[in-house]
Parts: sequence; C-alpha cells; structure tokens
Amino acid sequence: LMKTKPVVSIIIPTRNSEEVLAITLRSINDQNCSRRLYEVIVADNQSHDKTVEIAKKYGAKVIKVKGKPPKTSTQRNLAAKISKGDYIFYLDHDIELTPNLIENFVESTKGENRDVDAWYVPYKIVARGRLLTKVRNFEEQFYLNSVVAAARIIKKETFWKTESQFDASMDPGPADWDLDIQLILINAKFDYLMDYVYHHEENLT
Repeated sequence: LMKTKPVVSIIIPTRNSEEVLAITLRSINDQNCSRRLYEVIVADNQSHDKTVEIAKKYGAKVIKVKGKPPKTSTQRNLAAKISKGDYIFYLDHDIELTPNLIENFVESTKGENRDVDAWYVPYKIVARGRLLTKVRNFEEQFYLNSVVAAARIIKKETFWKTESQFDASMDPGPADWDLDIQLILINAKFDYLMDYVYHHEENLT
C-alpha cells in the first residue's frame, strides 16, 4: 500500500524536554482528524533525560542533532529537509494544540487561503496561578499584528525560497523574527489561524 503524503509536518526542536513534551505530543495525537493529515518530527539536541523515549512512545519520528546547544535553528532546518508535508508547522516543546486545529487549518488551505504562505498562531498562556495567567494573557493581546508575533506555519515551497531559513547564528531567539523578515522580502502573504494554542509557562515565576 502506498502511504498517503501528510499535509502538515509538525516540527518540534527539543533538549531535555521530558517535563512538558508529553503534553504537546498528546494534544497532537488527540487531534479530531485523520492521522494521515500530519506527521510529527522531533529534532533532539543531545537530551540526557527521557525526551527521545517520550517522543517515540507518542509515535514521533526522531532525528538527533549534535553540537553544543542552542541548536534550535539547525534542528528546525534539518527536520524541514526530511519533512514530507506541504506545510511546516514549527512548535515549541511546551505548546498544546486545541483539538480541531489541524483539521481546520487543512480545510482553510483549500479555499481562499490557498495563496497564503505563512500563518500566525494565536497563543493562550497557561501560567502558574490565576493572576500570572491573566497578566500574561493580557500582555499577549498586544502582540497580535505586531513584530513580536512570528509565523508558525509556513508553506514548504515558500520556506525554501527564503534566503537562509532559520539563521543558526541568531540562536536563541531572534531567528524566528528574522525568518518573518525574509518572508516579507519575498512578498509572502500572511494570515492568522482561527484556532489558538496553549503555551505552558508553569515554570515561570
């Protein structure tokens, strides 16, 4: 039997992520859509905890990336090279998807969104305690339609048209925003996803 090509390749860079990774992978496995619509690639940078074990338990494809951390950009770019989907969805290891996100996204690409190149994904913060959660979500509202937001889902053919994809010299941090600039420079069209994700920040005090 010929295996169906996934539409979305979910790419997660990890390093010692055992505390949060299961939440992320469980939310992917619990999507209300066919498993054939997506694949999961965990690009791990020399974890010395149970990260790789957890990733395999949830059925993710694991690639190992050597080198002194941080290697986030290299992890993302290498995973993109082996990805099979038409769209690349960059997730951090502590992001929980809402149940209909993949299905709704795939549906949206069939309509007027066919010519969109990159999507921003709205965040809801899960922090330690109700007050910090409220404060962080209030702050997050200001990032909508601003330079602080970074595209998380990118059409693969557009991603490879950018000058340098995720720039490893900028790790950690600014490479996300630099990629947005690279996308703008090639006249990529942006949109916002209807569904949101939860960002787990319980360790933040």
